[in-house]
Amino acid sequence: ARVASVPQVLFGEGRAPTTLMLWASFFLTQMVLLLILNWLPSLILGLGYTHAQASWAAVWSNLAGSIGAGLLGQRQSGPQRRLWVVVSYAGIAAALLWVAQAGGSFAATALACAVAGAFINGAMLVLYASAPLYYGAAIRGTGVGTTVAVGRLGSVVGPLYASALLTGGVGSAAVLVAVLPFVAIGGGAAYALTGRATSAD
Repeated sequence: ARVASVPQVLFGEGRAPTTLMLWASFFLTQMVLLLILNWLPSLILGLGYTHAQASWAAVWSNLAGSIGAGLLGQRQSGPQRRLWVVVSYAGIAAALLWVAQAGGSFAATALACAVAGAFINGAMLVLYASAPLYYGAAIRGTGVGTTVAVGRLGSVVGPLYASALLTGGVGSAAVLVAVLPFVAIGGGAAYALTGRATSAD
């Protein structure tokens, strides 16, 4: 049998919208994830907290991320997957706004960081679990591998984006707010993806 080319795998037989939605959701969600992972302590410092508090905020974000990933993964694997996609990305946006506006209460800021970590990691885990569903067994490796590669590009762009903003004099709160459009677009792509037909094999 003739082996399908990479463009045929990704865009043939009506798969172009699905592939582009996967790419957008992976790229933007990885962008947000790695931006927060790399820059959260610095952003917390910029909000006026101490180095110790910034470290604890990062710890809580990562710890909650591990727990949230498992919990949200279970919820989004069921029949209400579309609802939980909305909850996850809305949760990311709300938590980042909460961090930006938490003021002088470190307890509130740490809790907001934990919530953000839970939702961001949860959303990313679900995308990884979802990607194989949209490509048949014969083309799954190419489809998923390309999608993950696009996501890796987002993981590079995210930290660079924050670095450019901070170098340009943008404050921590404004950086967190500047992430929100990417959360909205990535979440919209993930939501649209739930309406696409999955592979039969």
